[in-house]
Amino acid sequence: MEDKNKQKASVSGDRSGARQHGHRRIAGWRSNILSRLIIGIVAVVIILGLIIPDRDFSDNENRNLTTFPRPTRESLLSGDFTSDLSSYLADQFAFRDFWVSFNHDMEIISGKKETGDVYFGKKGCLLARPATPDDDAMSKTLDAMLRYHEAYPNIGMTAMIVPCYAAVDPSLLPAHAPVRDQTGDIASENQKLSDGGYQIVQAQSALEAHADEYIYYKTDHHWTTQGAYYAFTASQGVLDIMAPTATYTQYQVSDSFQGTLASQSGSYSTKDDIFVYALDADQTKYYVDIPDLGQTTTSVYDSSKLDEKDQYQVFFGGNHPLVEIHTANKTGRNLLVFKDSYANSLVPFYIPYFDNIYMIDPRYYYDSADILMTTDAITDVLFVYSQNTLAADTSLADVLNDASQSAQAASDASSDASAGTSDETSSGSEAVTATSANAAEEVNTESVAP
Repeated sequence: MEDKNKQKASVSGDRSGARQHGHRRIAGWRSNILSRLIIGIVAVVIILGLIIPDRDFSDNENRNLTTFPRPTRESLLSGDFTSDLSSYLADQFAFRDFWVSFNHDMEIISGKKETGDVYFGKKGCLLARPATPDDDAMSKTLDAMLRYHEAYPNIGMTAMIVPCYAAVDPSLLPAHAPVRDQTGDIASENQKLSDGGYQIVQAQSALEAHADEYIYYKTDHHWTTQGAYYAFTASQGVLDIMAPTATYTQYQVSDSFQGTLASQSGSYSTKDDIFVYALDADQTKYYVDIPDLGQTTTSVYDSSKLDEKDQYQVFFGGNHPLVEIHTANKTGRNLLVFKDSYANSLVPFYIPYFDNIYMIDPRYYYDSADILMTTDAITDVLFVYSQNTLAADTSLADVLNDASQSAQAASDASSDASAGTSDETSSGSEAVTATSANAAEEVNTESVAP
């Protein structure tokens, strides 16, 4: 009986060992197959990467891609070549757009709430992270704006600082997302400008009143044309614009817009609509000059840009150093706008109320703004900037400081000229007096001559 039990135990042990050995063999096969599959995929990607031509630009990401770096003695010794080569391989691997989108989907599945500076918001919205201001850059910008106002004290100056969507409607943010108090930043900047004589357009309040409407794109950091219109209405009283008489017809020009936030995050599941507001016929005649392109057009809209990735460029064809809008109006007012791209969809609403409008984008502008101020009879100046741009911008301060210095130099020259004229007048008066005295003396001498 005892021998039988030992035999059963031995058989059972043999079977258990066989099963374990079988499991190990199966696991080994699976691991081997998986390893070969991964190696095969990597090999295919590498081979395709060698076959497929490099791309200079990614439409989806809306940015230039790194091209193959040229090795030099300096770049090899400094390590720059290795860094550039790493960037090249990351940008040029086969099916990059697919893998970027796939990575985004995996991030969403894993519960991730953000990527880079983009939040995965509610209702399918991608939200730009409110930027933390660069204190040094912001201080220089505000100081330059105040000096600019001092240089042209007789011209009305107005500031419109625009918040990002996350600041206007925080309910769209993921739960417990860490967010900068952009509302407080804007309030502080507005206060400093107001103390320096600026008029302030409260864009945030105007937008918050319509937060449940389509006022920002879901895939782009810009406001929509409707959001821009609400900001325009908030500026009317500040800019002393008469009650609006212009009427518009709204047209939908796209239903496939995927903007900068989609590009940055790799999220392409949502598409935006773009609407334009066209002035009804015969209300205001105007034309647009774009000097850097040598182009004159009769519309603020460039429909050809709807065939490109960045369809927001439908407004004025994108950003330019200078854009001039000339109308047949007789208001006696000329508007100068310092701006970022938010102004592109806003400025068309001002056309019926000014004779001429000049838009300067300081990021690309290298001429003197003082020339416009003096030769084009500017009566009003408007600053339109998103807070996220203004938070780290340095170009606006450079352009304004140059204009202020030019204005001061012109003022000093005018004072010197006035002083010189006064001296000449004084010298002339003295000469006339001396001549008169001599003549009088001669007359007197003659009168007493024998």
